Amino acid sequence: MTYAGNRVLNLNNLILAIFISVGVGFFVAEPNNNFSIIIIPVAFLLSVSEAFYFEITMDELITRNYLIPFLNFRYTLHEITLVRLMEPGYRSIADAAVKIIRGDKKSIGVKAASLRIKDWEQLINDLSERQILVQIESYSLVKKINIPEE
Repeated sequence: MTYAGNRVLNLNNLILAIFISVGVGFFVAEPNNNFSIIIIPVAFLLSVSEAFYFEITMDELITRNYLIPFLNFRYTLHEITLVRLMEPGYRSIADAAVKIIRGDKKSIGVKAASLRIKDWEQLINDLSERQILVQIESYSLVKKINIPEE
């Protein structure tokens, strides 16, 4: 099952498009301006950091990035001991940063700005059904989701 939200129309892509437009506008207005050379790659890198989505197969949890398709991380489900949904940071537009813990190994915290609340709920429920502990630490996510108590 894939938990991706809307990978085309989301706030992350809108912000990227605005910054690219501003960068191109500065370049057209003044071609020797270094601001446009800096703003476009920086905006792209910031957007890439929040462009992750998740896929669960029969035996793997895969984090993928829709802006850089070859950027993905694979985790075998039976190795995962905990999935932490942490605060994404005050500059982030994502509801949570996901950190996958496998024993003493920890993944980087990936952010999924394209996921809607129902996608987060389905992801949490699917992981719980597979006997994977999910720890929700993101205050913004906790107050929005509707997860049944166990």
